[in-house]
Amino acid sequence: MQLPPSIGFPDRLTLSYQEIAQRLACTRQHIINLVQAGSIVRGKAKIEASIKARRCQANSYRRFLADRCTVKTPDFSPRTIPWPSLDFAGPIALTPAVIGQRLRLSPTHIIMLIEEGSLVAFDLKGAPSERNYYRVPVEAYRCFIDARIIRPKQADS
Repeated sequence: MQLPPSIGFPDRLTLSYQEIAQRLACTRQHIINLVQAGSIVRGKAKIEASIKARRCQANSYRRFLADRCTVKTPDFSPRTIPWPSLDFAGPIALTPAVIGQRLRLSPTHIIMLIEEGSLVAFDLKGAPSERNYYRVPVEAYRCFIDARIIRPKQADS
């Protein structure tokens, strides 16, 4: 799966936990917990080396995200939203609460859209957790909005 540039770090070989946390809108401690649980980095020696360096291999991170995508074949093609008030700046992942606030919908409604497959997200929950920890790439959000824009019908000639 090709990840969107906002969260995929396409030109990087290693990533700091802080960089990952900033892009995925979560805490550095959450990333550390995922590494320690073996979710991002696999193998005891690799986990220990990663924890010590506070970095991980970009390929391990990308594999983790691909495994956590809520849709099998997501569409991350570049789109623009004609209304700046609905868009977000920067290469980021968005929480359901942030999207809900922007669209004036409840976070629960956004989670329902994610779970039905209408909105692509990545579930970053840790291994023992049963609670979902969704993050939506800004590209997926833009595709979602673009698909729902009501456009005037063309007059038949």
